Order: sequence, then C-alpha cells, then structure tokens
Amino acid sequence: MPTVVIADDSPTLRRIVGAVLEREGFTVIACEDGVQAVQAVFRHQPDAVVLDVQMPRLSGYVAVRVLKDDWQTA
Repeated sequence: MPTVVIADDSPTLRRIVGAVLEREGFTVIACEDGVQAVQAVFRHQPDAVVLDVQMPRLSGYVAVRVLKDDWQTA
C-alpha cells in the first residue's frame, strides 16, 4: 500500500486530507509541523509528501528544501 506523509498545523485539514487518502487506499502518516514531517520522511520513506506552506517550527518551503538536499529523499 502506498504511504503518504501529510504535514499541516490544522488538525481539521490533517483529518480531512488523511480521510480522503485513506479511503483511496493510502497509508497516511500525519504530522503537526515541518520538523515532524522531515523526521517521518526519513523514518518511513513514503511514496509522497503533502506539506502546508506555513507551519510552526519549520515551514513547508524549508522542509522541502531539506528533503531535496538529501540524497535519500531527493
């Protein structure tokens, strides 16, 4: 089953997006901020990542730059 990491500081949006993806057969890993998202990506090696742009601790822009700069997740 494909895995998706979702990062959003809104619990409502995480729940809605997660429910839609799970209904379509994806395994969803939900994160509250960019730091948790980056850690989850390195830990689980998902098939896709959905990032909010504005999040506490680490924005979606910075999180994607961290992921693109590493050879394991580029």
